[in-house]
This record gives sequence, C-alpha cells and structure tokens, in this order.
Amino acid sequence: MKVIAHRANVNGPCEKSENSLQAIEEALNLGFDIELDVWSIGGKLHLSHWYPDVSGQSVPEHLLRDNRVWWHAKNLEALRDLLGISAHVFWHEADDYTLTNRGFIWTHPGRRLTKSSIVVLPEKSLQKIPLWVAGVCTDFPQKYKDRIAQEIAS
Repeated sequence: MKVIAHRANVNGPCEKSENSLQAIEEALNLGFDIELDVWSIGGKLHLSHWYPDVSGQSVPEHLLRDNRVWWHAKNLEALRDLLGISAHVFWHEADDYTLTNRGFIWTHPGRRLTKSSIVVLPEKSLQKIPLWVAGVCTDFPQKYKDRIAQEIAS
C-alpha cells in the first residue's frame, strides 16, 4: 500500500507549510509519495491549494518528472500542462471518485473501495482501511506507515 503525504504534510495538517518546498523535500526524504495542489497561471505552474498564488513558489522542474508526486490540478490549464508532460495528475472538486491518468481511483472518505483505490484523508472517516487498497493520502503518513508495518508483522 502506498502512503501519500497530503499536500506534503507529515505530522498533521499545517496550512502554513503545506505545498511548500521545505515540506515537499521533508516528505520525500522520509520516503513518502506526496500529493500537491498546482495551478497554471500564464504558462507557469504554482503550488497553492485555495487560489492561484502567482507571487508564491513556482514548481521546480525536477518535481514535475518525479514519479512520487501526485499532482492535483486546480484549474484546467494545470491539468492540460501536466498531461502534456506525462506527469501523474488528476482533477476533481467534490466527486466521490476520480480517476488519475495512471489508473488509480482517488476515493473520498467513507466510499466503497477497490484494489485501485487511493483513500483520501482516511482520518476523516471511521472506515477501517484494508491493506489491499492501492494506498492512502493522509495528513498523518507516518501513522499509516507504522500501522502497515505493524499489521504485516503480526
């Protein structure tokens, strides 16, 4: 099961540091995949969740080709740009399920699961996450990594 750090959060939600280059490097160095929010404005990709922040950090080129990054396109232009370079990308708003361009099913909390499911923010649901799903995207990736190791060992 993949463990994906939601917006590069490692130890819980942190609006101040999420989607930041420092948080991204920390999560990658800890061995996690990461989900990042990205906007395309004027032909440049920018990291941000709620709105396009053109004054903020643009996406470094090395991250665009990193297979550990799951890009959440926040506008149509970002989706187009990321599909154009074969990055792992998806787009959704309030859908129960969204298909990534690599065949994973981005699944909201509490919804039915498949072996292709990436369960988003499982901490927001009482649903027990089975080890047979493809992965989880969480603000608490270390907790899930530890749980997986414990269940495999027992």
